[in-house]
Amino acid sequence: MRLNLLIVFIFYSSFCVSQTDYEYYMYLSDYNIAPQFDNINGVLTYSGDNRDMESFFAQYTILEFHQAFSQIPDFDILNVFKLKTTSDKLADEMLDKYGSIFVSYDNLTGQYVETLLYPNDYGTTSPVTNSGANADRTELDYINAPSAWDVTTGDSKIIIGISDTGVNNSYTDLSKSLTINGSSSGSHGTNVGALAAASGNNAYGTVGVCYDCDLLSAGIGFGNTSEVIFSNLYALAINGARVINMSWYNGVWYAPVGVGYRQVEQDIINYIVDNFDVTFVAATGNKSSFTTAANLPSGNGTPYGILHLYPASYDNVISVSSVNHYYPELNVDSFEVTNPFGQDIYLRIQDAITIMVDGTDINNPVCINFSGFYQNPDNPNGFVNTHTLNESVDILSTGYQIFQYYDFENSNTITYGNGTSYSAPIVSGTIGLMLTINECLTNNQIETILKLTSKDIEHDLTSDLIQPNPMNAIAYGIMGSGKLEVDKSVQFVDEISNATGTAEIKDHIFHRGSYILNNILNSLVIENSRFVQDAQAEFVAGNSIELLEGTLLEPYTNSYIDLSIDSNISGCNYQAKTFNNTGKIKEENNQENSAYKVFPTLVNRELNIVNDEEFNKEGLIAVEIYDILGFKVYEASKLNSNEAILKLNDLKSGIYVVKIYDNKHNVIHTEKIIKK
Repeated sequence: MRLNLLIVFIFYSSFCVSQTDYEYYMYLSDYNIAPQFDNINGVLTYSGDNRDMESFFAQYTILEFHQAFSQIPDFDILNVFKLKTTSDKLADEMLDKYGSIFVSYDNLTGQYVETLLYPNDYGTTSPVTNSGANADRTELDYINAPSAWDVTTGDSKIIIGISDTGVNNSYTDLSKSLTINGSSSGSHGTNVGALAAASGNNAYGTVGVCYDCDLLSAGIGFGNTSEVIFSNLYALAINGARVINMSWYNGVWYAPVGVGYRQVEQDIINYIVDNFDVTFVAATGNKSSFTTAANLPSGNGTPYGILHLYPASYDNVISVSSVNHYYPELNVDSFEVTNPFGQDIYLRIQDAITIMVDGTDINNPVCINFSGFYQNPDNPNGFVNTHTLNESVDILSTGYQIFQYYDFENSNTITYGNGTSYSAPIVSGTIGLMLTINECLTNNQIETILKLTSKDIEHDLTSDLIQPNPMNAIAYGIMGSGKLEVDKSVQFVDEISNATGTAEIKDHIFHRGSYILNNILNSLVIENSRFVQDAQAEFVAGNSIELLEGTLLEPYTNSYIDLSIDSNISGCNYQAKTFNNTGKIKEENNQENSAYKVFPTLVNRELNIVNDEEFNKEGLIAVEIYDILGFKVYEASKLNSNEAILKLNDLKSGIYVVKIYDNKHNVIHTEKIIKK
């Protein structure tokens, strides 16, 4: 076992803030002994008979002190008081001097409540006026999409490829979709494209996860050969797709992992990932892995055991299966049913990998695995019915009771469908949001972030032992990292891409898989999380890594945890590849001239650029500066000398990349700088 731990000391600078009101939630041991105040001209004066308190509070200006939630008849909640004062010392002094009364506090200073971003076509659960279809989009609530949209709603420069039956771009919400290779359109591809990136906030129809991202469709048509389908994947890549969704499989269902595997298909996926900065997302399939030979209908040829299909089980593909989102808690009045043997069953419980859960113990739901219930051709004897699960699964997304946009447009009806075909594009849309923030993310980094930020529904997090969550115990080890959390994935990317950001890994047990992130610009915090058994992790941060309460790093001897600091981590400088008509990257003259000097690299107001040699007789022609997300924030042209002084007063603090160009607009020098 290789375990490298770095002890990090963090120093915070203090500064004075003038004319600021400080606000706190003060937690009392008993609200009945709270001090009393009179309001005199907007300032509170102690009115009790304790002379010591009278003298103490007279030192401070107190603007508010009252029960924060007096209408809620719960003892602990009634013990919470709102304090507003002009002093940043009062709350601490109250705890120090009267610790028997004041137990703790939350600092609310500068905080405010802000509504989440809900587009005007969000559906029936929207807190704002819905001008779109009257569709239930509770799956978007479940994966916290509105919180992610507070950070970004996507960007048209990020293209999501749909390799499916095609996307009908005559429909309003999909009019931005382009097609290649004469792709056809169909209901399946249209529904998939809409889930990933249907246009949002346009007072019509519905909304996709990355609703400001663009779509590119290459219709495969059912029955197409592998040659056609995988050629289309390449076509999507050379036309700019950064994410390619694959809600289909190669037509071969088998239990053994290697059967159905085609080396050339794996090679094509590897080639596209390595050369085109593409992330592949695939649906695992809809047949349950929990069957036996005895429960197969005679002669139907369906295999049994743990099932695999391709491309979902290929390397370099994010494999997505389904999780239920519909009911947040066990509510016997709304969805309890009784099976033929008289046992209570609950349907579509949140966080369950099966649609049916044992309801005999409302506090301990367990997946059903017995004869006599939910018979169907694939599962006639009532074994656990799930979508396909196996050890290649990376993450779970919503795949039951999903709105079908095609029916809304085609027949003006509201219908819902099930399947991992609908789970995958929700993940593809999430990746579109992530890439909008940081285009430099690689396929492996994206997969790692999705897993690190997922909700752990595999383990019992209340136990000190590493043991399964009873509800999903039957799928232990074959259900991926957990449930997709769109907001946490997007916020994590935002933090690791920020020179002052702090990314968090929280409340998770990782017992298998590899998690490598070497691009955390500032700080990482790990709290109440365990990397154990076969898990491997390698995290590199520019400033600090903190291990907080509940964190455990105990991998097996053949695994490792590596935590390190590298202050030279650079930001994003992504440049989209340009292709000629043969599909090959255009050759560009990017020979850099090391004779240029750029100083200081820690910039206050001015940046100097000097070249003492005659490499370029015409001198430097143009200078451009890019931020860590690859956006140009400064440019200066027609600089006909070998030196220049750039005024950078208006640049915000952060990390930037300086590019110097010659008269043919070739990059002849690059330099990373930090603006104070």
